[in-house]
Amino acid sequence: MGHKSPQATKIYARLTVDPVRDAMEKASSAMLAAGGLKLACEVVDLASRKQAKG
Repeated sequence: MGHKSPQATKIYARLTVDPVRDAMEKASSAMLAAGGLKLACEVVDLASRKQAKG
């Protein structure tokens, strides 16, 4: 990541992807709705889908 120390990189390692993904999906949906468009596809969480089929 280009940081000078591993400690600086560890800050990002503790973050999970789910909150970021949720925020991006909400923002994308809001922008598409504002433009009068709709999503062209559905985002599926593969981990949840795999557990449901289990």
